[in-house]
Amino acid sequence: MDRPLTGRAEKTVQVIGLLLALAVLGLAVLLLRDLGPQASASAAAATGLGLIGMGLPLLGLSARLLIPSSAALCWPSRRRRCGVRGAWLLLWALNGAQRC
Repeated sequence: MDRPLTGRAEKTVQVIGLLLALAVLGLAVLLLRDLGPQASASAAAATGLGLIGMGLPLLGLSARLLIPSSAALCWPSRRRRCGVRGAWLLLWALNGAQRC
């Protein structure tokens, strides 16, 4: 029962996946900002657990959104049907580079 996404839905999925990946980057910056060289081992461990507990699931969801929609865009007929061109192709290329 899986129906292919329309052009607008395809673009929306790509943007949501990119925003989630950027949110993980922002979360990592926020968590690592106060962690200096003099930080205790427990503070470093808590930061790592925070990144694993919050960042990893968000990154996994981002990959789950981006990878199938990017793979579907490998075919030119699919890109034409979904209306993916211009800046959307740049987003697709960045997503492809992220996985390499």
